[in-house]
Amino acid sequence: NSLVRTLGQTIGVSVFGVIFNTRIADYFKDLGIQGIDPGNLYSSAGVTYLEQVKLSQNSALQVIYVVLILIAIASLLLSFTLSRRKSA
Repeated sequence: NSLVRTLGQTIGVSVFGVIFNTRIADYFKDLGIQGIDPGNLYSSAGVTYLEQVKLSQNSALQVIYVVLILIAIASLLLSFTLSRRKSA
């Protein structure tokens, strides 16, 4: 049980990290700013881009929360398909 939980956490962090970094890169591409590295945001952003960095992170977190809500709803719906019999 512990192994499966640890594997799930590891895979989850990786998948959501990719979504987060992709959304940050897409945010700056939508603004027409090229060459932003999501892994090194603060050193590549000047003082003028600091507000945009904050907005890009907010945008990425919003996408993460929407995905997590969808997963939670799917899990809830799938839980209704579980067997209701009690085991001894």
